[in-house]
Amino acid sequence: MTIYAIFPDDAYMKSMSVHTMEKPSQALQKLGVICSSQGDFFEKFYLTVQRDDIVIVWIGTRNEVWLDLLSELKCRKFLRNIDSCKSDRILFKREQEIFGRVGFEAILVTYCTEFNKSFLSEKGINSIDYPHLIDFSNEFNVPTESKSYDVFISGQMSNHSYPTRTKLAEVLIANRSKYRICQIQHPGHSKQHASHQYFGDKYIELASKAKLGVVCTGDDDSLVMKYLEFAKAGILPVGDYPSNMPSNAIKSMIVINRHDSDDVLIKQIDSILSDSSELDRRIAQYREAMKTFDISKTKDVLYKIQNSIYDGIRCAEY
Repeated sequence: MTIYAIFPDDAYMKSMSVHTMEKPSQALQKLGVICSSQGDFFEKFYLTVQRDDIVIVWIGTRNEVWLDLLSELKCRKFLRNIDSCKSDRILFKREQEIFGRVGFEAILVTYCTEFNKSFLSEKGINSIDYPHLIDFSNEFNVPTESKSYDVFISGQMSNHSYPTRTKLAEVLIANRSKYRICQIQHPGHSKQHASHQYFGDKYIELASKAKLGVVCTGDDDSLVMKYLEFAKAGILPVGDYPSNMPSNAIKSMIVINRHDSDDVLIKQIDSILSDSSELDRRIAQYREAMKTFDISKTKDVLYKIQNSIYDGIRCAEY
């Protein structure tokens, strides 16, 4: 049996999302999976795929010819998704459109909340948990007293899409005289046209120079990569948390309610910054709790795929 993982041509090894494309590909290759772009797969491997092989399609494709070719494969097929919805807020819209057409066995779900898995089950779709994973073997350990910044702010700002991050950023920047703040914008989606160099491991290295990092689940309860990147960086998240976050991680981070007053938010931040030993304790506890998302867990996902062990099972009527 051979396992193939095929990635979008315009994103494979070129995307700014290093930890959602490049690093997973490397982890899968170490486990014997053949990884390629979609174009290379259809040119070099398609005709060699056997019935007992497995093909994992990363994100999907809008190429109608390739979709037809995938549907003709008699092997087992799995769809790896990233975002649960786009700006139209329709859950798994594209995934639902191509799931039956291609004959996928299950969706490998990144934001594997109970709500998302139940939604897919009701649509007659099996799912396997495949959350973001990160390599903790080369974590950063900058002593708190040596950190250059109090707070690290990064990413897009939008009251609609990232309400907690945006509110916290506004409050912190309004009180800039109190804090040493490092803020960087989203670099874009292509390495070639990046607005700055801080993505992938360089992003984590920069974050490690701060004590606190602003996080946000977005408006769809997502355990986004920042929660893992900050654990690896050795900084404590301040913000809200997704429903599938480990309980010890929730206890460790600074949980805020964006509807609280600015004064309440500032007091929470001041409190932890004034107690270095408590900050160190929480950072260590948070990192340990988040190691459940270590890249080594890739092998567990492959085991579930090979043995059809689903985390979300389609409803009986299907």
